Amino acid sequence: KRILITGATSGIGRATALRLAAPDTEIIITGRRADRLEALRLEVEAKGAQCVVLNFDVRSEKECQENLIPLGRVDILVNNAAVQFPQDKLQDI
Repeated sequence: KRILITGATSGIGRATALRLAAPDTEIIITGRRADRLEALRLEVEAKGAQCVVLNFDVRSEKECQENLIPLGRVDILVNNAAVQFPQDKLQDI
């Protein structure tokens, strides 16, 4: 399975990537923080999954087209990218 997770640098996106990482999966992680993506890539690969890192901002249509169209088929999309204010809690949104 090819799984694309946007907003994977923290929170739900990061946890989802780690939870779904398995030897028979390719996890594609996106986000704006290259250092966090690289650290997550190592954790995902340690679980036996393949991992592709795409460092870009999903708010940019141009960057989405440049990075996502070449991927081709994706089996599962976890469209998690968002801007969250520090005081917001998921249960209060």
